[in-house]
Amino acid sequence: MRHYELVIVIDANLAAKDMKEVSGKVEKFLWKGILDTDDIGLMQTKYQIEGQDQAYYISYYVELDPDSIPQLKLDLSILKWIAKFTLFGMKESEAFLKMSDLKKRYEDMQPEEVEEEKKVEEEAIKQE
Repeated sequence: MRHYELVIVIDANLAAKDMKEVSGKVEKFLWKGILDTDDIGLMQTKYQIEGQDQAYYISYYVELDPDSIPQLKLDLSILKWIAKFTLFGMKESEAFLKMSDLKKRYEDMQPEEVEEEKKVEEEAIKQE
């Protein structure tokens, strides 16, 4: 079993009731592997995704058998309201960071401090 972060991007035009249905289906695919969830919500995208400037984001911290990944990707790809998804492999020592925690972490920092923090984090990632 390995730890992963799964980020799903859902069409912003979907009704709230239907969002719950889509997330429910994703959670069925993940079954008992969900360790934590971050319902990030509606966010502006950096580029258009399927003609939209906004999308609804949900992030899942999961523990899965690596052999189950191809089936999971297939299952997610057939859900029509999921515009995009990304699965990141994580080390057990890595923390699952929620958007609210990241916002708190950076809200009191000056822009140049944020940029310096990003550089330090990028350098640490390169060294791993």
